[in-house]
Amino acid sequence: MAEGDNRGLAITLLGKQHMVACPKGKEDDLLAAAHRLNTELNEFKQRAHTKSEDKVLLMVALNLCHQLLSSESEHAQQLNTLISKLLLASK
Repeated sequence: MAEGDNRGLAITLLGKQHMVACPKGKEDDLLAAAHRLNTELNEFKQRAHTKSEDKVLLMVALNLCHQLLSSESEHAQQLNTLISKLLLASK
């Protein structure tokens, strides 16, 4: 991707604005992701009663990575089940 294919986009996380590079045409996706992340950060911060933004960021990142890995594993199992069924049906 050429450097000119990106543009700066402002997102807000924990009340602070950040400028991030964003490929053209992906602005809505990035804004949705930033909104989801900000929601997760604020919810965790309220539950944990901590003022440490570093800890909040770390724990939310770990939680989201865990959710992603679990989802990927579940999808892989579902795909394997479907493939097995297709193979059995084709015999």
